[in-house]
Amino acid sequence: MSQRADQLFEEAQTLPSEERAILALQLLDSVGEPEPEIERAWREEVQRRLADIDAGRAKLATWHEASRRIFARG
Repeated sequence: MSQRADQLFEEAQTLPSEERAILALQLLDSVGEPEPEIERAWREEVQRRLADIDAGRAKLATWHEASRRIFARG
């Protein structure tokens, strides 16, 4: 990596984990062109999940609960 990229990485490491995750997603989104078919599928999935939440069919978890389950798998 370049010196500037190293510096940005070090600065990003000081952010809370949730903000680092958001930044990482934003960086990934900025690389390459999204494929229309994939974008459409994601949009439909988001709409389906929001409808499940609104209808009370989805069981929501806090980030703390979700991260505990995710990292317990490893």
